Amino acid sequence: MTSIKDPHRYDDMLDMEAPEPLKRMSRAERAAQFAGFRALTGYDEILDETARLNYENNEISED
Repeated sequence: MTSIKDPHRYDDMLDMEAPEPLKRMSRAERAAQFAGFRALTGYDEILDETARLNYENNEISED
């Protein structure tokens, strides 16, 4: 068992290759990934109401 204070606990990783960087998604790909949320009826209204309530609470707490 390796303890947290063991200075050689990562020695087995030193010679590993770095992972390939992730490919950035285009805007169209990102939009398609989240398009399913648009199917929720009333979702935009709930978000608007939540934002309004949070805004009002922040104004009250700043006084």
